[in-house]
Amino acid sequence: MKKLEENYIHPGEVLKRELKARDIRQKEMAEKIGMKAPHFSELINGKRPLSIDVAERISRELGLPAESLMNMQVNYQLTHKASKEALEEQKAQKLLEEYNLIMDIKLITKRLDIPYKKPYRKVLQTIDGMLRLSEPKELERQCAGWFRKSEKTGLDERMILTWVTLAKHFAIQQTPTGTFSRDNVPELKRKLSSILHKNENVESLVSQTLSEYGIRFGIVEKVPGASIDGYSFIQDGIPAIVVTKRFDRIDNFAFSVLHELGHIDLHLTSDGEQKISLVANDEYSESSEEREANQYAADALIDKKVWSMIPPASLPLNPYVIQKKYSEWAKNNGLNKWIVLGRVSKETGMYKFKNDPTRNIN
Repeated sequence: MKKLEENYIHPGEVLKRELKARDIRQKEMAEKIGMKAPHFSELINGKRPLSIDVAERISRELGLPAESLMNMQVNYQLTHKASKEALEEQKAQKLLEEYNLIMDIKLITKRLDIPYKKPYRKVLQTIDGMLRLSEPKELERQCAGWFRKSEKTGLDERMILTWVTLAKHFAIQQTPTGTFSRDNVPELKRKLSSILHKNENVESLVSQTLSEYGIRFGIVEKVPGASIDGYSFIQDGIPAIVVTKRFDRIDNFAFSVLHELGHIDLHLTSDGEQKISLVANDEYSESSEEREANQYAADALIDKKVWSMIPPASLPLNPYVIQKKYSEWAKNNGLNKWIVLGRVSKETGMYKFKNDPTRNIN
């Protein structure tokens, strides 16, 4: 017989051979060493580890060195563990590669401060613990239809999903101080509108106010290739709004926040449905829901009755004259001039207004 310690197999395999060579039945051997037959069967078939006590009993019955049997058990466990870890590492690397096909997994790990290096199974475990991602195919299926198909810049589906993953991770960590009710949304709109028009400590006040009304809120930096303004969803009955603040402009920020509130109020339910607001290529490419949310935001920021009294623009349209005229009208009506000019731009297509520091988010 070869030296047992040279065999990197389970000691049960050697024991099985010995029993066959000596014409000893498994049940008989189990009785001799005081072991239950099913447990002994598991041992010789490599499904149960060999203990020191059993090794010594076998040694007394068959004359096999107990120390050699135990060395074989240790070697087998070490080899088996190494093989199992290698297989797990290969699977983890493959799964990360699959995720990377539908989102920029390296950018995500960088944003979340997760070192992207071997062992990959630890990277995957950390990502799973933080993001609770579905399997790649299921995730891809869940995200189908979230956004328009387009070859144009800013609408890269892979990068959109990258940002959405980061945004969702950020949002669900927030715990609102209040409970959401659609009955309270009209009051919430008025408070948000007042905060946004004043443009003082606006990010903090918007976050605080939304939290009081049971809505998670956050600002997550955009990623390359994804021209996203905002994102809204409901999870576990709690609505969330995340915006990118792509421009440091109060009019863009105000419109994005109330646009997403519009989705929550008009379109979202508690079943996990989600809305991503992208930069529209043209008015005809927008869905009806996007147009509804646009109008919702516009009316929330400037009441329909107030807007109906806005003076008509004189022809020919002159950016300087238009800016001066509507800035004065905004002041007289207690409105933020840049929110007014932003709506003028949307409705007239005139965007060549001269910026000043009051347009920045304060």
